Amino acid sequence: MFSFFLNYASYNYSKANWSGLCNYFSSVDWVTEFRCCTSGNEYRDIFEKLIFMGIDEFLLKYVRTRHTVNVKLYPRHIAGSVHIYLFIYKKCSPGRS
Repeated sequence: MFSFFLNYASYNYSKANWSGLCNYFSSVDWVTEFRCCTSGNEYRDIFEKLIFMGIDEFLLKYVRTRHTVNVKLYPRHIAGSVHIYLFIYKKCSPGRS
């Protein structure tokens, strides 16, 4: 298989260059690409290679950021009063003074 599957990235489809991707696929000479294939596996491998090359070129990848502190996200109706819940929890937890 290809290394494309091993290095999976999430793509930002809303910012993709769709017209560029369509032009890329229409400019591929598919007959020439498949000319030397002798088995179904070779056809599939070349097809996947061309598809993933187009995707890597014309779709933007999300940039992964590393947080130094775990970010806790709470629903909006709870977010304003989280400090109150934590205070009550600490006071009422057994073994805490």
